[in-house]
Amino acid sequence: MRKKIKYIVPILALILMIGGILFSRYLNRTQFPQNDQFGNLAGNLFNKGLFCERNGVVYFSNPKDNFALYSMDSAGTNFKKLSADVCAYINADDHYIYYTRNNASQKSDFSFLHIQNYSLCRLNQNGKHELILDSSPSLYSSQFKDYIYYIHYDKETASTLYKVSIDGSEIKQVKNEPILPCSRSGMKLYYTGVTGDHNIYSLDTNTDTSTMVYEGNSYNPIIIGSYAYIMDPDQNYALSRIDLTSGEKTILSKERLDCFNVYGNMIYYQKSSTTNPGLYRMTIDGSNLEKVMDGIYTNINITSRYVYFYSYENNNTCFSTPTNGPVQVTEFLPPVQKD
Repeated sequence: MRKKIKYIVPILALILMIGGILFSRYLNRTQFPQNDQFGNLAGNLFNKGLFCERNGVVYFSNPKDNFALYSMDSAGTNFKKLSADVCAYINADDHYIYYTRNNASQKSDFSFLHIQNYSLCRLNQNGKHELILDSSPSLYSSQFKDYIYYIHYDKETASTLYKVSIDGSEIKQVKNEPILPCSRSGMKLYYTGVTGDHNIYSLDTNTDTSTMVYEGNSYNPIIIGSYAYIMDPDQNYALSRIDLTSGEKTILSKERLDCFNVYGNMIYYQKSSTTNPGLYRMTIDGSNLEKVMDGIYTNINITSRYVYFYSYENNNTCFSTPTNGPVQVTEFLPPVQKD
């Protein structure tokens, strides 16, 4: 009997060990999107992607906690700290959160101890099981289903457009220039040329081939239906709308813009002025112009319930107003939670 026990115990231990390994792999396997999921709104990503809404949950970079990653519900309650990383360009699908981190900007005296201070990261939605998708400095990350498109930096090629699969198994350069991969329509990525011209192009993310869709100077195109909303270099960076079917351009604002965002039927933009700057909003046809707040603001991010925007002079100060309905500006004051 003792001899049988002598052999049974190590066999059971081996079975448990193998079972534990297999179970761990099962828990940590990558769950790919079952449909065409996209990580964030184009307008948010052009504005640093500091807020991202998915299935009624808003993931955001907390300005009161050194821009650590938090979540809350769309009404702005039920806060939870997910990571101490200084994060931006947040994307989310049904399973994961993706973001770029810049821990070198942390105020802690021990921030140099953080491994891979600049990187492209993936987290489970509970803030666990971090996966580094690219350990190089990364910006403007944007999810297109199974891939993240982003600007990758290294000493050999400087800043260029890359993509990486969401499990980190495939990484490659897509374009040899720093194209901003923020805007999309379907599985096509829309961008303006950087080095040769400033026309609008579409990139088929299935083949990574590009096609020019509008010839003319453009900046930060946001695609809504068949229209591209742009900051127009030919109009002193006023807001224009381009019909991508006919090529017709309509000027929507007379003022120069510093930044803008589009959500549903509304456009929010920062008017650039040395005498009377302010945040404004209008409907997407250029009508119903309304001032939101006097002053200089930046990083306009929009969710289904609120528009968030930051003081240009103090980026730790963030304000919000309802996305639709009457303007009602309040300071956004999320709590600071322990790690």
